[in-house]
Amino acid sequence: MQYCDALIVGAGPAGSTLAWRLTQAGYNVHIVDRATFPRETPCAGWITPQVVESLELSLLDYGESHTLQPVSAFVTGIIGREPLFTGYREPVGYGVIRSEFDHYLLERSGARYHLSQAVECIRRHQGLWEINERFRTPLLIGAGGRFCPVARHLGTDRGCPERAVSGEVMEWRLDAWQKANCPSRGKAAELYFYPDLKGYGWIFRKHDYLNIGLRRDDAHEPNAHFENFVHWLQETRRVPFDLSPNRREDAYLTHTSSNQTIAAEGILLIGDAADIAPAQSDEGIRTAVESALIAAHAIGNAPGDYSETNLRGYEYRLRSHFGRRSLGKRIHSDTPIASALRRRMGTWLLEHPTFVEKILLNRWLLRRHESPWLTPKTASRVQFSSTNSPQIDPTD
Repeated sequence: MQYCDALIVGAGPAGSTLAWRLTQAGYNVHIVDRATFPRETPCAGWITPQVVESLELSLLDYGESHTLQPVSAFVTGIIGREPLFTGYREPVGYGVIRSEFDHYLLERSGARYHLSQAVECIRRHQGLWEINERFRTPLLIGAGGRFCPVARHLGTDRGCPERAVSGEVMEWRLDAWQKANCPSRGKAAELYFYPDLKGYGWIFRKHDYLNIGLRRDDAHEPNAHFENFVHWLQETRRVPFDLSPNRREDAYLTHTSSNQTIAAEGILLIGDAADIAPAQSDEGIRTAVESALIAAHAIGNAPGDYSETNLRGYEYRLRSHFGRRSLGKRIHSDTPIASALRRRMGTWLLEHPTFVEKILLNRWLLRRHESPWLTPKTASRVQFSSTNSPQIDPTD
């Protein structure tokens, strides 16, 4: 078996970010993922300036060889009604192609990665985790999304399935005719909400790519909702051509709808595996990155002793950080009165420019009032060294 200081299951932004921080500190880190990279991910492909800061990402260098679309405006409104335009003086986000972005983070992580390898066996033996009878480690991290095998191994309650956010996403490269005739030009992302405030759709142009998607707070008939949204886009000429057949379904739980345990002896969950997606938006990359940085902080301060007591601080910090955003939770009651109130309130609020800019965009979507939880500059003040790792003979 191969011994490593930490084994991360899942090579997405959460897993790659944690591996990057740990390898910077001298840890021997391995990543296992069942997919091959680059790989497609059903996502809008959106990062904020806080993500750029947390990852120490050079936009100039990244943009030279990868798709990077600055966004400095939004078009928002109720599906079927006249939208509003909100502009900013500087970019408030960047569009990326997830296959490119995830592969970039994985390659720069510095960890040894093993792709196209599903995790089929997890067991605890003599104080270490043994994975697939191939790896031994004192610290196992689950970063494999909602269906992460490490999360399943914990055997905890993943929350109410009917509260899952579900939807579909399609993204494809535009041909020459489509590029010339597509009304979306990239600098303005378009968001169209349902009157009941239980979901929204979007159109997002990233240079030569077009991303269209839809999210709903319930799991009922996501395909039908998407079909209706696409029909409306074509009927209104927002998309005046046939769409790509490349559609991918997605589902996840938010931090307000899950009871997932995220820390135990020698084990942590990060990213979507920990069910920490924000309730008000689909901006999961930032939560994935921040959860990885919080985990790195906890690991560096658990001097080689990854007991449940020492790792409990991680769960506390994570829940405290992401639990602060209780303002704006959607009302889940589906009674006729609650539904009518949602529709009336949603239509009224989303037609007011002040609410759209200050609350919907700045607070809920962009979270501009929140600084990154832990940037590399503040992390450097933490005692964080590979000497904290357990001194275990790999051949034992």
